[in-house]
Amino acid sequence: CLRKQYNKSAPSRHAYPQNFYKIYYTIRGGLPMTLIPEIDENATRTKAREILKDFRTLSRIGGVYLSDIKSPVIDGMPKTHSVNNSVDGKLAKVVSARISVELIEHALMALTTTSFWTLFYSYCNKEILTYDQIAYRMQGYSRESIKKLKNRALLEFAEAYQGENLLVFKSPEKAPN
Repeated sequence: CLRKQYNKSAPSRHAYPQNFYKIYYTIRGGLPMTLIPEIDENATRTKAREILKDFRTLSRIGGVYLSDIKSPVIDGMPKTHSVNNSVDGKLAKVVSARISVELIEHALMALTTTSFWTLFYSYCNKEILTYDQIAYRMQGYSRESIKKLKNRALLEFAEAYQGENLLVFKSPEKAPN
């Protein structure tokens, strides 16, 4: 027995458009089911930051040379050879890093232009930039607006990233009467 209810409560700015009505379907017990689950923005941003903060490291690992060529050393002592294949381990690490970098780049390409450049300058640029430096490069934005843009861009990135699910949803609340 489902009952449709409309709620025009003030939704989060980023989760729903301004004039969007949340539609609750109330089940016998009073628990609501929303058609679009509400996103826990802070937890989602945290997960997106965790992925993006490793981008510089992953891109350096993905570009390292696979072979470490050393000159043979002759000292007269017998050598024991390792059972592990170090080239396979290095290759696996490099391939994993390259895949991670490609997933991040793919998600960044799906963002709006402003969000792309905000995250690019924040996490993907070779140099680590401050909010003031990012605002200077993006021309026309202040330090405070860069912080707001970065928060919005992190949510967009979480929606676009395919490597793992970065979206964290709020637990359902009691239905409004």
